Amino acid sequence: MGADNSKWLFWYVIIPMVLIISAIHRWNISRRLKLHYWSKPCTGQEWKKNFPDASKYEIRDFLDIFVNAFGFGKKHRLSFSPSDKVIDVYHTLYPTQGLPDGLEIESFVGDLERKYGVSVADSVVTNVTLGELFASTRHQSH
Repeated sequence: MGADNSKWLFWYVIIPMVLIISAIHRWNISRRLKLHYWSKPCTGQEWKKNFPDASKYEIRDFLDIFVNAFGFGKKHRLSFSPSDKVIDVYHTLYPTQGLPDGLEIESFVGDLERKYGVSVADSVVTNVTLGELFASTRHQSH
């Protein structure tokens, strides 16, 4: 009878609680992203102003790498401006230090290195902006 009670407790109490806590956490992250980034108007003009010689395809390609690494949809790529810091986006997703993450920064760094042949591992974890990273990829590819 004791084993049946523990199975009941697991399936009908613990699992639903974990799912509810997970849903609340995802909702909270989504709300923070909307407040900080997704509520911005399209940043395409800001990118073109900062990088007038870059094509919109180059800019979108770079931003696609960023949003893919962070698990955002492509529709959000122009929600991020050249002045946005990668670490700030990361801290929006993970405001509490010490908790496991989805290796977003590591994925972003690896994808940039593969695509552009630029080593950015040390700079991404500091105060580098997306615009600074984009500029470094352009210097490497030209």
